[in-house]
Amino acid sequence: MIPPLFFNLYGRLFTMVPDPLRKIWVGSLTPFLSLTSLQERVRRGIDIYLGPRSDGALLVKRNIDFLVSLFHQFVLLSFDRGWERRVEGVRVEGEEILREALQDGKGAFLVTSHYGPFLFALSKLTPRYPFSIVVRRLKDRRWEGVLERTRRRIGLRTIYAERAPLKVRSALKEGRGVIFFLDQYLVPGLSSSRKDKAIEAFQLLTSRTEAPVILFFCRQGEGGEVGIEFLPPLKDPSPERIREIMEREIMRQPHLWFWWMRLGKKKRRRRDVLREGR
Repeated sequence: MIPPLFFNLYGRLFTMVPDPLRKIWVGSLTPFLSLTSLQERVRRGIDIYLGPRSDGALLVKRNIDFLVSLFHQFVLLSFDRGWERRVEGVRVEGEEILREALQDGKGAFLVTSHYGPFLFALSKLTPRYPFSIVVRRLKDRRWEGVLERTRRRIGLRTIYAERAPLKVRSALKEGRGVIFFLDQYLVPGLSSSRKDKAIEAFQLLTSRTEAPVILFFCRQGEGGEVGIEFLPPLKDPSPERIREIMEREIMRQPHLWFWWMRLGKKKRRRRDVLREGR
């Protein structure tokens, strides 16, 4: 991971460059990153989960393209003074579902995955709706400071996982939408020692409140257009049902999933990884 000081210098320089040159700048990075270990990790993650594909090489390239785009969207949210103008074009589907859920003051559980330009798309809605986001605190305090500054800048209130249950209940009582990223706990191969505790805590929270559970997904088109869609509240907010919907969404545009590189970090057999999801 690059040092935060370098990120700050990079971000300030990048936002000084005119838009046409930024596109050339961003486009030049994918061929470079394809020569690093990132390409192998993405390829391995895709092979482990999806199996060998005839379009595997193209899918790897598209995923690296997406990761580069995601990083620079974060740079713009962090440093560009006109970031609000940049998210104006984000297309929102199902906003009436979100609006209705938050109108009665009971708040809502907003569940998603690390899929698509999630932070950039959410930035379109933060001026209009009160959102809190549940995250794990990074071990590197300097990088955690960078992330927290950007979250505050775009209007997201942070709830750290260490004390999440009490904070989540408080946020719901305030009528806030509380955002959970659950794919790292539900998708096979991304399991961790925290998996069972995290899912158990989420189930306990949803069972003890009247707040609806709403899934939403962020997407990015071939031309770079960004959209966000809210689905109707789940009648069955079980982990199995949430995972089923998440996996179906990821299969629609697999190159937009953030965690292929993490899934392929270690050499593992596909059957062993898929067995974790049973």
